[in-house]
Amino acid sequence: KPLRIVCLDDGLAETLLMFGVSPVAIAGRDIWETWVVEPPLPPDIADVGTLLEPNLELLQQLRPDIILSMPYLDGIKPLLERVAPVTTIGLYTEAGQPYRRAVEATRQLARLVGRESEGEALIAATDAYFSEVRQQLTPLSARPIYVVSFMDPRNVRVYGRKSLFQEVFDRIGLSNAWTAETNYWGFSTVGIDGLATSSDARLAYLEPL
Repeated sequence: KPLRIVCLDDGLAETLLMFGVSPVAIAGRDIWETWVVEPPLPPDIADVGTLLEPNLELLQQLRPDIILSMPYLDGIKPLLERVAPVTTIGLYTEAGQPYRRAVEATRQLARLVGRESEGEALIAATDAYFSEVRQQLTPLSARPIYVVSFMDPRNVRVYGRKSLFQEVFDRIGLSNAWTAETNYWGFSTVGIDGLATSSDARLAYLEPL
């Protein structure tokens, strides 16, 4: 029978849905509907509350076979293990390369749910899409691009080395305007005036504002 999976990371849940597998629950449906959007979340997937304080009583009622988690939730792992076995899958390390790790995570998830062929098809389709987009974006490749998300009207997160955006840029032939140091997740938090160091850069911002 299908595994009853509680997924505490939106990226992992999105990958499962791409395989045609629905988790029984995620954390924070409202966050999904604001930040993830696609693919749409099936209405029968339960919401176990916030990431750092999931509803343990509801988790027990759901009787999951496995809980999928991320390294940043290791602090609550002992609590989760009282409910079901926990599998932790991380994309970010000090060494970076989150896209390579995302490919590894896709294969790991595919093995877990018995959808190996769907996993390989997803990886191949993504690589093909990168090749297609690289050709389409050739006219934009001459000028560097900042990728930012606004924290408030004056401050942004700007993504650079060790970020997933950087690895995608490398694959589609775009140049990142942000070359300064970044944190564990591949971004720096700066004032908007900190982007003025490149006079010819374009700006791409992430919705919602």
